[in-house]
Amino acid sequence: MRYGVVLHGAGVVDGPTAMAELAGAGFTSFEYTYSHLVKVEAMGKPAYTELADNASKLGLEPVQIHGPSLEQGFDLGSPDDSVRKRSIRRSCRWMDHCVALGVPVMIEHGCEFHEDFGSTMAHVRSSFRTLARSASDRGIRIAIENEFDPRNSVKAGQGRCMVVPCRAGCTISELMEVINAVDPDTLGICLDFGHANLQRPLFALADAISEAGRHLIATHIHDNEGMRDDHMFPLMGNIEWDAAINALRRIRFRRPLILEADGGLSSRDKNTRTNRLRAANLILRELCGGGR
Repeated sequence: MRYGVVLHGAGVVDGPTAMAELAGAGFTSFEYTYSHLVKVEAMGKPAYTELADNASKLGLEPVQIHGPSLEQGFDLGSPDDSVRKRSIRRSCRWMDHCVALGVPVMIEHGCEFHEDFGSTMAHVRSSFRTLARSASDRGIRIAIENEFDPRNSVKAGQGRCMVVPCRAGCTISELMEVINAVDPDTLGICLDFGHANLQRPLFALADAISEAGRHLIATHIHDNEGMRDDHMFPLMGNIEWDAAINALRRIRFRRPLILEADGGLSSRDKNTRTNRLRAANLILRELCGGGR
């Protein structure tokens, strides 16, 4: 099973430097993160060419891009029409990054929390219908990332206090509702392992993988202890990794697993980044059985 990493060091090193460090640590696959691309966007076409050429020279495969849903005010399920329309336009423009950089998949979050769950889901379906048309025209796919409920509280000795219904898109069935209603050929799922672990005991990660099946087209892998979205390296929290990897093998998942732990990889000290990338590679190699 292959693996890669989200391009690290945003705010610390530029994209080409981060790529060189990835290649030096033995990685061959990666995700262009939003933080790097927003800087490239401001620099214009030459910066895209430099990034794409640099990846090619280093033998790095860009397998996915994170969309602009990390921006403040972005919400594809907002009850405010102007917010939704602005978010859709921004996401459609972001797809041009995929074309310019030769990336087949863009990851996008669905929405923030809104009280009227049914209306929120309807807005999300409508928004992704527009996005799917735009993506199809460009020959790319959109992976909707699973969410987790940010309102959950933690009680000492009692685990997490779940609130249902939560943010739209916290379960595979909710994501599949959007995908099946819109365009199963263009839309898919980005399964964030840490987010899924935060939804216990509603469902197990391995069951989420099995339920996603062929619709799983991207991943964000990281670990936590089921309380906070810590973005730790795998094997550092309580995710049942053997069960998750076995589930991926059962559905014949062929894309690289992408580590999303930038906080653990970034440092202003180059030697520290080198050591952390090496540690991440060792962990992922053991987890995935040697593939890169």
